Amino acid sequence: MNCPQCKALIADTVKRCPYCNFKFQIDGRTSRKKTSLGKISLAFASVTLGCILVFFFIMSSGLKWESFIFFSLLTLLSIIFSLVAIVLGVIAYFGKTKDRYGLFGFVLGICFLICSFVLIPTATYVYVSGLQPTYVINQKIAFSEDTAHGTLTVEFAIEEVYWYELSVFGSYETKPETKRVEPGDQITGCSGTLTIRYDPTGVLVGSWTFN
Repeated sequence: MNCPQCKALIADTVKRCPYCNFKFQIDGRTSRKKTSLGKISLAFASVTLGCILVFFFIMSSGLKWESFIFFSLLTLLSIIFSLVAIVLGVIAYFGKTKDRYGLFGFVLGICFLICSFVLIPTATYVYVSGLQPTYVINQKIAFSEDTAHGTLTVEFAIEEVYWYELSVFGSYETKPETKRVEPGDQITGCSGTLTIRYDPTGVLVGSWTFN
């Protein structure tokens, strides 16, 4: 037969080509290189890391979350991929092959699994505590407070922002409802702590305290 790599004429019973060192199976057929379970385990661990990074990138971008469906999906995928990485890593490294890649996949899978379980609590805390980036809305609109008269006045609004896009939390008497936010617009009768959130991104606009 001919060697499939160098095309040299060789005997059918050889295990390795004497010219190019190409390896054959015992029966003379060309041996096929298979991807090890360890490398597959490491690949799943890498995909898990990708899901986690995407999760935190989207969370830090200030995008609004109508619900946690998308974030829950990323978390679920992270958990599944990390579990697969762990299982394949155990089989690859602690089995007969002793594949070193399997050990890496196993260790990384454990680390990413732990990280995956804290994604949703972290996102919830950031959302509720208002720690999301505020630069997106702060470039569009700003308020000034008058604690003596209990009013909150719009100083500037450089882009199209509408009052129905702003959620106001706290005690107040009146505020514009549907029109575009413009300089001079006021929220009157404010008392205690007043918080405004920009709904399209879920970002905190600001918080003010009145007497």
